[in-house]
Amino acid sequence: MSIPLQAIILAAGKGSRLGPVAANRPKALVEVGKRALLDHVRHSLAHAGVRRTIIVVSYQAEQIEAHLRSSRVPRQESTTVWQAVPQGTGQAVSLAVNALDAGPTWITYADIMVEPTEYKRMANTFDAHVCDMMFAVVEVDDPYQGAAVYFNPDHRITQIVEKPKQGSSSTRWNSAGVYIAQPSLFPHLSALKPSARGEFELPDAITSLLGAGGDVRAFPLQGWWADVGRPEDLERVNALLKRRKDEPKE
Repeated sequence: MSIPLQAIILAAGKGSRLGPVAANRPKALVEVGKRALLDHVRHSLAHAGVRRTIIVVSYQAEQIEAHLRSSRVPRQESTTVWQAVPQGTGQAVSLAVNALDAGPTWITYADIMVEPTEYKRMANTFDAHVCDMMFAVVEVDDPYQGAAVYFNPDHRITQIVEKPKQGSSSTRWNSAGVYIAQPSLFPHLSALKPSARGEFELPDAITSLLGAGGDVRAFPLQGWWADVGRPEDLERVNALLKRRKDEPKE
């Protein structure tokens, strides 16, 4: 079986756009639905079979480490890797690679929230169609705020365009920030060069993997998805979680 048992969670963000709720804590520990963002991700991954998470930390990292000691997820071990000077998501993932076991790995962000059942569905799909990388996508009106993802009817990705000009994309599929990667991705991380922003970007490594003939598949998400970056995102997710809690159990 190729269901991933380990995950890298990027949790180095400050959350400056979230305002007062993130004033004295890292973004990963901001609460939604009475649970830290990071814990929503950890618990959802645990239900999908993940037994080990490597969490990349930087801003107020000591708070996250203390939280991990006091808020354990059953049947899951969590360790941290420090990103002393954050220089991009590619750098963050590469720092965690040496802590990994052999086999496929989830890569995601502490501030990305997905319908919890989607993790298991994605893991099962990856197991049935093993590839170099599985790339979750979500349908939006225009992917100009994220990354436009183009793929064939068999879900093989052909192109990824980061931050396309508004109205320029012929696809409505946007990167959801949730991936499953084989070790074949990792050499492309070590070969990264700084982007125009001066950072080592994970999307550049994925584009490099595609260029080398890697088999990268899109996984269209069902249900809800949220990139929690602003107060209105917290409000929306709180409403979603409350509605889900209030739904009658079958």
